[in-house]
Amino acid sequence: MATDYGKIVEDLLAFYDFRDKTVVAVGAGGGQLIEYGRPARKVIAVDNDALALGKLREKLKAAALEDKFTPVLCDFNRAAMTGDAVLFEFCLHELPDAAAALRHAKYLAPDVVIFDHGPGSDWAFFTS
Repeated sequence: MATDYGKIVEDLLAFYDFRDKTVVAVGAGGGQLIEYGRPARKVIAVDNDALALGKLREKLKAAALEDKFTPVLCDFNRAAMTGDAVLFEFCLHELPDAAAALRHAKYLAPDVVIFDHGPGSDWAFFTS
C-alpha cells in the first residue's frame, strides 16, 4: 500500500496550527512531511541519522523550503533547542524511552504533537 504523504500533512495541518511557530521536529530526517513547515516560522529538524538528514536537505531544496528548516544531527534527549512545539514525526515508537522523550519535549516547548502509530502501540498510554 502506498503512503499518501499529502493526506498525512493535510491531517496534521488540520490538527495543529503551525502558523508562525518555531517547531522542534524529531525524526524529521526523511523529509516526507516537510510541507507543514510552510506556515511555520522556523523548523529545527532533529535527527540522529546523518543519511536521513541528507535526504531531508535534498527534499527541502526541491520544495524551496531550505530557509524554513535547520537540520540538526543529534540525539533528541540531548537536544537543547526550544520552540513553540515539539513534533514527533513517526519516531516516538523508535525511541528507547518514550516517557523520557515526552518529558524532555515538555521541557523544550509548551506544545507536543505526536504523529505516529495508532492505538495499541507500546507507548500509546504515555500520550493520553
